[in-house]
Amino acid sequence: MGGSYRSLTELFGGSYLQVDCSPKASALTPSACPIAGRTSISVTFISVLIQDSGKHSLSHPEERDLYEQIEMLYSIDPSLRTLSTLRNTLNGNLKDGLHKWTQERPFGFLFDNSEDTLSFSRFQCIEFEGNGKLSPAHRALALLPAPSGNAILHDPELTGVFKPFVIDEAWIFFRNPRSRTTSSRP
Repeated sequence: MGGSYRSLTELFGGSYLQVDCSPKASALTPSACPIAGRTSISVTFISVLIQDSGKHSLSHPEERDLYEQIEMLYSIDPSLRTLSTLRNTLNGNLKDGLHKWTQERPFGFLFDNSEDTLSFSRFQCIEFEGNGKLSPAHRALALLPAPSGNAILHDPELTGVFKPFVIDEAWIFFRNPRSRTTSSRP
């Protein structure tokens, strides 16, 4: 079943990404988001990482602290904007929740990077099918398309340009309540 959109993507000159949770996967950093609202997007993404750790749900004060620390992260040199740096500024449950997502931990290679090697094209396919049992990393990776998609869909310079936005296997994305609200924001 996996790969069913590959030929269509290639036909339209698009970019095809097989979501892969192995060390050869694209290097990503939640703080690389260059679009408006990046702090809110990063808070949502990092909250999912923390909550998928199974420790707890974020309280309002914790979410506010996370927001403030992410704002601080955007004020420092881009080469230092990593999850490890953010984790070092957090306390208690927030710090513990990011543990497995930082370098030297099971999923550190995915998100604890100073550079982002993931790029989107005008026609983008992100393939989640064929991954078997979904890990916490897959659930976090499923959040990636919405912010970039929303930015493209609502870009005034692209008014009149055909912009199909299809999320196959969307149930992966919508399992997390935070992702439902992220996908509906312009």
